[in-house]
Amino acid sequence: MTILVNIWLTIFGPLLIVVGVATNGWIVSEVAPDLTPNYILWTFVVNFLALITAWGLFKRIWQKSFDTKLTRNSKSIPEDRIRMEPTI
Repeated sequence: MTILVNIWLTIFGPLLIVVGVATNGWIVSEVAPDLTPNYILWTFVVNFLALITAWGLFKRIWQKSFDTKLTRNSKSIPEDRIRMEPTI
């Protein structure tokens, strides 16, 4: 499942975002006077998938930057130096 998500977010997702933007421009400029339910449905589906993909890409980039900051700045603490809270 993770492989499919990685393929989607790296290859098909950005392509879908480009197709979605192009489709929106085409619908607004060419067929706005006579919109049919098929065009509206197509625009909704493409925009929804593009939004989910953009959110996934944003989360992935955010998580990677956060992970690298954590690993770069964190110091390893030996286990014997970790203070344990006394339990009563």
